[in-house]
Amino acid sequence: MVNNVEEMKEKILELIQDKSKVSFGGSMTLVNSGILDDLRKKDIVLLDRYKEGLTGDEIGNLYRETFC
Repeated sequence: MVNNVEEMKEKILELIQDKSKVSFGGSMTLVNSGILDDLRKKDIVLLDRYKEGLTGDEIGNLYRETFC
């Protein structure tokens, strides 16, 4: 259990191992808390549907890759 956003960020980043594949649903918590920015800097494969400039087809591919 964590007590605040900073502890939550630390715990999430601690639990996700380098080289992992990470996906997420439409989570404004990740965006608003800054965790998404931290995940983007981590050595992981991030299936990031919020990445700027993605086409509809690319977003669809990310959805499919999430479940493969």
